[in-house]
Amino acid sequence: MKGNTSKTALIFGILGQAGSYLREFLAKRGYAIIGTTRRLYAPQTGHGESSLLQGIDMSDFDLVKSIIRKTNPDEIYNFASQMYAPASWEDPEAVVRVNGLVVAAILEAVRSAKSPARFFQAGSADIFGHPADVCSELTPSRPRNPYGIAKAIAGDLVRVYREHYDLFACTGIFFNMESSRRSEFFFARKVVIEVARMRREHDAGTIPQPIVFKGGLDAIRDWGLVPEYVEASWKMLDADQPDDYVIATGASYTCREFVVQALLEAGFPDACERFGDYVCSGTGAGDVMRADPSKIRCNLGWRASTRGTDVVHALVREELERWRGQSPAV
Repeated sequence: MKGNTSKTALIFGILGQAGSYLREFLAKRGYAIIGTTRRLYAPQTGHGESSLLQGIDMSDFDLVKSIIRKTNPDEIYNFASQMYAPASWEDPEAVVRVNGLVVAAILEAVRSAKSPARFFQAGSADIFGHPADVCSELTPSRPRNPYGIAKAIAGDLVRVYREHYDLFACTGIFFNMESSRRSEFFFARKVVIEVARMRREHDAGTIPQPIVFKGGLDAIRDWGLVPEYVEASWKMLDADQPDDYVIATGASYTCREFVVQALLEAGFPDACERFGDYVCSGTGAGDVMRADPSKIRCNLGWRASTRGTDVVHALVREELERWRGQSPAV
């Protein structure tokens, strides 16, 4: 299934960072787009026109099935999720239901209707826990929080339905994906916002107050850009055969290096020498998450265009441009 001839895409979670970028991506390719959101009275935000189904509770499985039957889409993308993994301990039952078991409802709706719809499930590297080795599609699942458990359940459901019912269903195992539309609860977004704040304070003639973190900065991550990652999602459904893929850059580095590079890009050239003046944080050891995205590169020809510390630089530049009024706020 190559290209697009007036297809219809259903995006669960269309107002999240990945869903909104996917809406833009598909709109440029002529898709008719239907999206769901938890919010009521959600406005069109200029990220690509679509038909919005508002106030949708993804824990209502009958409603989810009904939406699929009524819209009869060519492609289904599930980006609806409770995204903040640490908070998943607050209500693990709801997290497993909304992030994991809902996938059974989606797949059952497709199967029972004998629909040719292709399905993409947004997975997460949280299924791996804290592995010692580089993670690929063959790395065993060993989640360490309810969010990771839910994503592991969802991924297993996709695989089993694909094998048992021959459905075109795929899971994209996302490593850290970043954009200006991400919540500041997440490390990378907080860093970008904070270094832009420090730049403003410096330019106003005051001494910038340091960034404050609760935890250490020795954790290792693979960061990439959401606009590039949604293209990988689409390529998975545009492929000849369904499969699961790690979606990452293949370049990883520490949270400390992320902060240093953000400070350098914001115009603090002595960031390495004066790191302690700019950042207040613990120094405890962190977990390691490294990715091997070679399978998607070999099979589908997708590779992240922005890799390594270039990701940090791109995020900081965008934030500084937004602040300086050189581009409209998102």
